[in-house]
Amino acid sequence: MGVVVSRARPAAARIATADAVAVDAVAVDCGGGMADFGVEPLSAVASELRQALATEEVEELVLLADRPGAVPYALPLELPPPGHALRERGLALLWARTVTVAAAIVGTSRLRLVTKCDETFERLKADFDAHPKVTSHLEQYGVFSFTRALPEDVPAELRAMPFQSARGGGVADEPLLGTNEAASLEKRFYLGVDYGRSDVKCAVVDESGKELSTYVTRWWRAVEQAAEEREYLDPAILTSIDEPLRCLGEAALEVIRLALDAAGTEVGANGAAARLCGLGLSAAGCVRDGRLC
Repeated sequence: MGVVVSRARPAAARIATADAVAVDAVAVDCGGGMADFGVEPLSAVASELRQALATEEVEELVLLADRPGAVPYALPLELPPPGHALRERGLALLWARTVTVAAAIVGTSRLRLVTKCDETFERLKADFDAHPKVTSHLEQYGVFSFTRALPEDVPAELRAMPFQSARGGGVADEPLLGTNEAASLEKRFYLGVDYGRSDVKCAVVDESGKELSTYVTRWWRAVEQAAEEREYLDPAILTSIDEPLRCLGEAALEVIRLALDAAGTEVGANGAAARLCGLGLSAAGCVRDGRLC
């Protein structure tokens, strides 16, 4: 589940499916395809604000997403200050980023905000109060809480991946997928896939959290008369589960190929040079108690 800002109501945010794999990691180039659904990617809104505020004073804040035994995920943000013409658009972006981080990146019901501006905290709190279904969804991770934090609460490493422990990082001892345990491992990779409403977005990071590659494709199906050609379309018209799975599989394999190229890794015949240790999937909708909502 991701969040986008509607073009029809620039200052209002609604829940949809976009930008969910890694909010700042996936560069989206849809060739105008997003316009088909009347939405803007969060990255486009953030870019607009950065350009508009390049020479102006901004409100600096940090969103903290907590999980037991893990380093808080810390997302720094800059907003137009109170009274600015773009203030409402900035607050809408803050709400969108907050829900995306809590629901799609970290998976937590415990959020904190580092800000000097009382108005900003109260506005974000009011946004949660106005969207009880969001807080209800987040409470699958525990009792929901949203409080203020101090600057000293911000960890040294920003955007720490959720699989890093509070004792200084690292990865899970046992990978989900991989080659022979006795193999000499050179690289560990983690794959994220956003199975979105308008497209499929993928990113690969290494065990330190460094981004190695991204890949985006609109939904497609093979043209019957020419198997190598693709027809890009609205996924709602796909009738067989094989068709969206083909899009997902192609995207995942392509982003892994790009990651291996970026890392300079040649996988040998025994597959010992690289290991896929984890897969994160964000679907078009949210799953709660085993059901798609």
